[in-house]
Amino acid sequence: MSFSRSIIHNAKLQSQFSDVYFYQFSYYGPMGVYDVYIEGADRITHTEDVFYMWPTGNNSDMGQYPDSDVLTSKRYVTLFANFAKTLNPTPEPSSLFQNITWPKITPDNFPYLNINDTLELRINPKENTYEKWVEVYETMAIKPYDTF
Repeated sequence: MSFSRSIIHNAKLQSQFSDVYFYQFSYYGPMGVYDVYIEGADRITHTEDVFYMWPTGNNSDMGQYPDSDVLTSKRYVTLFANFAKTLNPTPEPSSLFQNITWPKITPDNFPYLNINDTLELRINPKENTYEKWVEVYETMAIKPYDTF
């Protein structure tokens, strides 16, 4: 939660002023290189998605990885490239993305794309723990906040 609570909070605030697309990278495969299990975070560690965005060094030979890793990497790179080109990660239906149209969040509606073996639209990331942190901040923190 030390990473995600501030990111979720910032996304909600920013969505009042611009388009915000939110995702959670949940895919676990050998390209990710880390083999760690953290309770509540499953098997995905901080920065693990980077290996799927920029395969480098020993990681750059895509032929050594299962098809699911290669597909996840292609999806991930294409989502970012689409956003860079059009400001929309899924500007048109595509079989690469299972014909999912990734919705923007709003302060009151928080859909997100879960990137795993398949792509899945979900609502309210880390909902249980995030809401508890919000409650702690609202009841105990001294405003103005210097962190969240």
